[in-house]
Amino acid sequence: MEVDDIHRPIQHARFYTMAGANKAQPATPSDIDLFWQMSLLIERHQPDYFLFHSCTLDSLGHNYGFDSIQIDKNCYTIDAVLGDFIPRWQAQGYDLIITADHGQSARGHHGGTEAIMRDIPIYYFANPNHAIQGPPPDYVISQTAIAPNILQRMGIAIPESMQTTPVWI
Repeated sequence: MEVDDIHRPIQHARFYTMAGANKAQPATPSDIDLFWQMSLLIERHQPDYFLFHSCTLDSLGHNYGFDSIQIDKNCYTIDAVLGDFIPRWQAQGYDLIITADHGQSARGHHGGTEAIMRDIPIYYFANPNHAIQGPPPDYVISQTAIAPNILQRMGIAIPESMQTTPVWI
C-alpha cells in the first residue's frame, strides 16, 4: 500500500484498493484525504513528477451515470478543495495537469467510440514562475498529447512511438 524506496521505478507512492466499493460506498478514501497524502509526499520528497488518480468520479459514474446529483456534488466538492491545493502545489514549484482517463455515458459505460466517452476536459495550471506558452483557448488537445507534454516539461526525450506533438512550449 505504501512505497518509499529510491531504488524502485516508483519511488514514493500510496496505493489504495477499491475493495469494499459498492453503490452505497462507491470509493474510499476521499479525494480530500488523498490530496493531503499527496501534499505530504511532495513536502517530504519533492518528486519531479507526481501522478494522482482518483476513482471517485469513475465509481460514481458507473453507479449513478454521469448526469447525476452524486457526480454534481462530488465535482463541486473537488473543485472547491482544488482551489486550496492548486496554489499550494504551484508554490512548491509544480505545474498541474488536471484531466480524466475517459468520459462516460449516461448509463455509466466507458471505453466506447462515442464522443461522450472519449472527449474529456484538460486543464493546465502552470507554475507562475515558469514561462509557459499554451495553445489558444479553443484549441482541441488530444489525450495522446499529455505524455509527450509531461516528458517535454521534464526535459526527457520523447520516444518515437509517441506521435502527438506537445502543445505546451
